[in-house]
Amino acid sequence: FILLTSVAVAALLAAGPALSTRNVDVAGSLKSLAEPVRPRFGHRSVMAGVQIALSFLLLLTASLLVRTLGRLTRVETGFTNEPVLLVTFNPALDRYSASEARNALDSLTARLQGLPFVRGAAWARNVPLSGTLISRGIFSEGSTDSSSDGLSVSINSVSSVYFATMGVQRVAGRDFESGDDPQAPRVAIVNEA
Repeated sequence: FILLTSVAVAALLAAGPALSTRNVDVAGSLKSLAEPVRPRFGHRSVMAGVQIALSFLLLLTASLLVRTLGRLTRVETGFTNEPVLLVTFNPALDRYSASEARNALDSLTARLQGLPFVRGAAWARNVPLSGTLISRGIFSEGSTDSSSDGLSVSINSVSSVYFATMGVQRVAGRDFESGDDPQAPRVAIVNEA
């Protein structure tokens, strides 16, 4: 993005001086070499000043971006920063029902975990830092969904080994288990964030 912006700004600012030279009499200029040339402070000087100012601003912005990216690599995210391969699979596009989709994802995950070079495989509806969130309201027991004492939380559906695969440390409680299916009592894991 920065490179394209730099090229676009340079091209636009170079067009002004280039266009102003189209009416120059080259032969007359060469004949008058004996005359002293006095510098003019016109639109060329203004364009050069604007170009220098914009270039400085662009360099400053790029350096701030690089510094910010360097700091972001040191932020504790709460999950592993080792290379993770993400694969997008949308069962709804193949007209899977909810139970068929879950069975297909569980089967695919089990097959991937059986590969010799795979340390872990899991599925999730949303992956960390993807920008996709699903929010639901939770309410205390006895209150209604329309009451104002509810709390909006972000939720995610994940497989039983998701947290181990992503390197998320458990503080208390247990991970999801394979028996936590739609027929079992509902369970939830709450993070500290």
